[in-house]
Amino acid sequence: MVVVGMNRRFLATSAWLGFSNGMTRNLHTAGTVGRGNFFAYLSLPKSPDLDAADVQRSYHKLQRRVHPDLANVQDANNSTEPPGGVVGSVTTSTTTDVANVDDSMYANLSYETLRDPFRRCKYLSRLSRAEAVKGRPLDPLEEEMLMSDDDGRNVEDNKRLQDAGENMSLPEEFLAEMMAANEYVFSPEETNEYRDRLVILIAHLEERHMECYEATKAQWDAEDFQGFRRSVLEWTYVRNILEKAKDCLGNINEAVPKGV
Repeated sequence: MVVVGMNRRFLATSAWLGFSNGMTRNLHTAGTVGRGNFFAYLSLPKSPDLDAADVQRSYHKLQRRVHPDLANVQDANNSTEPPGGVVGSVTTSTTTDVANVDDSMYANLSYETLRDPFRRCKYLSRLSRAEAVKGRPLDPLEEEMLMSDDDGRNVEDNKRLQDAGENMSLPEEFLAEMMAANEYVFSPEETNEYRDRLVILIAHLEERHMECYEATKAQWDAEDFQGFRRSVLEWTYVRNILEKAKDCLGNINEAVPKGV
């Protein structure tokens, strides 16, 4: 009888350990319940205004849960960058399959998105647009499905919002300014004069970049979500041209030494 009792306890303990290990490997039931949005996943407020240090701390705390063997590495290195490449980085391409993204990869993508003001606001715009289209708050699985940017989905959602009366158009003066800046960047000249003008353009775009960020924070706080989405769209134009201008300047600096 004692042996039978011990065997029963052993079997019960083994079953519990197996169940517990299963939970450790998969803390979230992705595909059934959903892991929710990046903010909730990192236990951060849903806001465009986050402190980078807070995002990093929340990320490291979560990584200790979803990938415990990295905890000692992070503590030893005291790194400001996540070990995304070690765990398995996730791209934000439209082909990202949610079913193939484990908890650690989802944590990496959450961190990569929320630590950058532009990516953070663009992600918020994606969530906000989806809620506006559905006319209700998203459930955790629906939020998880928005982990990657999908141009086709964005166009379809924008069309639905426009059909519902939302004004998604940008000012003509702004579009003309962006077109002129884009044409200048894509017509490079290997001269000091062009480079000097390009430096001035980059400084102007960086100023516009910050203005867009301040506008989105104010609109979000005022719950002007339509205005927020338009500002993010405007910011996207500025951001894209700014990055192209910086790349162009780097190429010119390599081709034409200063003072020549």
